[in-house]
Amino acid sequence: RASSDSLIFAIEEPELFLHPQAQRKMAQALQEIAVTPQHQVLICSHSSHFVDLEKYRSICIISKENPRDGTSVRQCSKDLFEGTTHQDRKKKFHAAHWINPDRGEMFFAKKVVFVEGETEKVIFPFLADKMGCFKHDVSIIDCGSKHNLPMYIAIANAFNLKHVVVHDEDPLPSTIPPDWNPDKIREKTKTFELNHEIATQINPDFGIALVITKDFEQAAGISLNQVDKKGKALAAVDFFGTKGVDEIPIELKSIVTEIYS
Repeated sequence: RASSDSLIFAIEEPELFLHPQAQRKMAQALQEIAVTPQHQVLICSHSSHFVDLEKYRSICIISKENPRDGTSVRQCSKDLFEGTTHQDRKKKFHAAHWINPDRGEMFFAKKVVFVEGETEKVIFPFLADKMGCFKHDVSIIDCGSKHNLPMYIAIANAFNLKHVVVHDEDPLPSTIPPDWNPDKIREKTKTFELNHEIATQINPDFGIALVITKDFEQAAGISLNQVDKKGKALAAVDFFGTKGVDEIPIELKSIVTEIYS
């Protein structure tokens, strides 16, 4: 129209024939075009490099589970960080973006599993493969810490993503150790109280929480000496590498089965 100066760029599969580094560069270029006045960019992609979780309002999941129900559209138009702790949550969210650049994968998965760190992200698929229940359409997302889990749950709820949240119980000892200063006591108490926040935030229509008794290392039976020497993830892989399925602790076996069910 003569009265309109709008430009709309509609691109299907912009990732074609591009290696990951070039995909990221293309995604950045398209975002720069999109913020130009009177410019709009619409892309259809199957690459997580074109999904910027920081711009969650621009993400639209279009799917068709079956012919009877037809095509469904899932999009978030609300502020996921509203409330009294708005700025703090936003800072943590932005920090998690740099820690975990592959988290956009959650929008392409049949089921998303949110875990506290790299140990669970590495060991759950490893155990699932050993147990013969591994599935490629289940994505495990390293959330950086237990304190970041509520942010990811909020996103899963906003997009109706089927999800499982796995975290340590982190119970407080019946007797506080004498070497714990007030700051450490507050930190441990806050971590334990997260259990209730996580449980109440999950929408039971789409998600469940699986709580590991005490913490992962104790549930797995991994020596703290090996953890200190090798790091949690490598110590876990080495520990379970030579073990048979029957030697996997029942609690972990149950969690892995539920994740990939």
